Amino acid sequence: MPAHGEQVFVEDIETRVGRLTIVASDDAVLCVSLASGSGVMKRFAMLGYKPQMGGNDITRETGLQLVEYLAGRRRKFSVPLEPRGTEFQRRVWSVVSKIPYGEVWSYARVAREAGVGRAYRAVGNAVGANPIIIIIPCHRVVRSDNTLGGYGGREDVKEKLLELEGVISKIRKNH
Repeated sequence: MPAHGEQVFVEDIETRVGRLTIVASDDAVLCVSLASGSGVMKRFAMLGYKPQMGGNDITRETGLQLVEYLAGRRRKFSVPLEPRGTEFQRRVWSVVSKIPYGEVWSYARVAREAGVGRAYRAVGNAVGANPIIIIIPCHRVVRSDNTLGGYGGREDVKEKLLELEGVISKIRKNH
């Protein structure tokens, strides 16, 4: 939970997958979203933050790294992250963060790696609640039958990201 009235900075960037909204505190990235900046600002205000449109050093660096990634010039991100969620969600996001560039894991594998056995549906819900898309690479999580699965309502974006990483053709071959 934020400190009452904690200031966060909100910046939109245009990318080849559409507009991304980045939210950061003074210390870390809190959110990268496909949602509009105004919608994200409202959500953070309802959570007790004081959102300010306009970036800071962290949002600007995050934007640069995202553009480099989407241009195929970056495989790892080096910005500080602070995804806010339940302990279970953070555990799942930590596992998802370990999926290497150019690989996909099933929800079942993520569940095993997170030590939650067969809690695939709960893992799927946690993956779907990932507040820092692309950097916490939830797009690398697919169904056990090697089909894409969802991506915040934007399966086309998931497909573009996996195509960029060279794995979409591997997924299509299995159909």
